[in-house]
Amino acid sequence: DGDVTPCVFIPYAAANIYDIYKNGGDLNTILETPLFRHIREWQDEYGYAQQAEKTGNWFCPCAIRDHYAHFYEGAIRCGARPIDSEAAEALKDKGYYDGMVRYGRDFDRLTSAKWKKEYLSTSEKPRTRKAVKSA
Repeated sequence: DGDVTPCVFIPYAAANIYDIYKNGGDLNTILETPLFRHIREWQDEYGYAQQAEKTGNWFCPCAIRDHYAHFYEGAIRCGARPIDSEAAEALKDKGYYDGMVRYGRDFDRLTSAKWKKEYLSTSEKPRTRKAVKSA
């Protein structure tokens, strides 16, 4: 049907490719839609444009699953269009909203320490004995 979503797991259209082409646009036009820009800005703030020690928990990289409150606000503000009835209902369902926000918060809580210890501090970790012996 031509609807373009930011990800296969995000059932909200930013635009319709047929409409874009009909109006003289191309794929770059879609990349500049408010929803796509909103997601890219979040990705940059969360870590893509940050120094390693300032990145977010990349065990939680998904804009919709792990950061639903931010995604929801952006989807509403940017006029993202649900591509099916379930997606439309999800935007109206307070229980769904609360559950998704809780999931993201809980998953971050469960993985944050491991992320910080094993990934963020890698460059600051003391070398292991094995690494010291072979050096």
